[in-house]
Amino acid sequence: MDAEDLVGLDRLARSLARQVARMPAPTLIAVHGAPGSAKRDFLKRLSTLVADPRSLELASGRELYPEVIWFDAWAYAKQGNVLAGLVSRIARNGPSGSALSERARDVVAQINRLDFNDANPGGPGPALSEGELEPVERLQRGFASLVRSIRSGRSGTVCVVVEGLDRLRPDVRWQVLDGIRLMIGGGAEVAILVAVGGQAVEMAARYAEGDLPGASIEQVLSDLFDLSITIPSLEVRRIGSMLQRHLGADEAVLRRAFGPDAVRGLAAAVAHRPLGSPRLIYRLVQRVLLLAEYAIESQNQRELTEAQWCWVIVSERWPAFRRTMIRGGKRRWQGLSLAVSALASTTTSAAASHDGEMASLLYSDPILSEYLKLHAEGFERDADRILWLENLLLASGL
Repeated sequence: MDAEDLVGLDRLARSLARQVARMPAPTLIAVHGAPGSAKRDFLKRLSTLVADPRSLELASGRELYPEVIWFDAWAYAKQGNVLAGLVSRIARNGPSGSALSERARDVVAQINRLDFNDANPGGPGPALSEGELEPVERLQRGFASLVRSIRSGRSGTVCVVVEGLDRLRPDVRWQVLDGIRLMIGGGAEVAILVAVGGQAVEMAARYAEGDLPGASIEQVLSDLFDLSITIPSLEVRRIGSMLQRHLGADEAVLRRAFGPDAVRGLAAAVAHRPLGSPRLIYRLVQRVLLLAEYAIESQNQRELTEAQWCWVIVSERWPAFRRTMIRGGKRRWQGLSLAVSALASTTTSAAASHDGEMASLLYSDPILSEYLKLHAEGFERDADRILWLENLLLASGL
């Protein structure tokens, strides 16, 4: 099974590639997704498709440049101006030569003349001599010329993927997005695809615009991006396949520690659509393999129940809930399913009478609430086994 079938994003990647080719350049596209989602896998798949234009069957005149340029904003933030780094990365993708280097240096020089903090600059920024281009116009023309140069005569919109923005401070994140929008405004034949979480973009916009109502922030982002898409979670039927792919030959370790049905039990516990995050599944595999190795070393092998496998997932996905349950002792386990039902069907204030800390956790995390609806009774029934498992998790450093 290849990566295309495993993650299941090929059709979406193909659709987006065709849409990028259809949209007039320049264009700025947001690729949203929760932390740990398949944003990077999706964009890697898009890169593969662009590299083989025949697979996209694009109409004449709607070609895409066959090489996607990748730029990690977080990594470059450690070196200096992120926008200057983006220009440098794009320039390095073109043919070597002094002319290209000079174009890139001039674009960076214009970036350095501008103030992306929206504060008054310390010196004169605008053009003051007759016939001199304004810094913004010179920046835009220079960037458009740079993009033309890197194509070396080949046609097609150049696709640039910007990742790592989630890890930047909100103010820097906004400066980068605002700067890109400004820089591409001179008609550059480029499509910038920004991999960033939806909440991360909203935080950045609020830094620039203040605490505006949600509809106003949405309008700000609508003006910033030409198109926004959200990468869906893994389909349930693919979660087990990805789990087994990550386990590989190490399935034997899991079975030796936790019984012949260990892989099936783990797959059943994680096979819920809200948990379909590729990053979560990868981390979960590392967790269960370390747990299995420790169980074998300490001679604590035993078959795990479905509730115990669910507790392993809780320990990875919801550490705050895990701490709440363990600190509460047996009182928290008794009547857990009743509490979950009450919390799910009443108002926040009424639910708080059951258990204030539990109410806060459930109302702040609908995914946790849905997961507990399915497994709360099992947690009650197997409370002693889960406590045994919790001790094993703690002993193994997890």
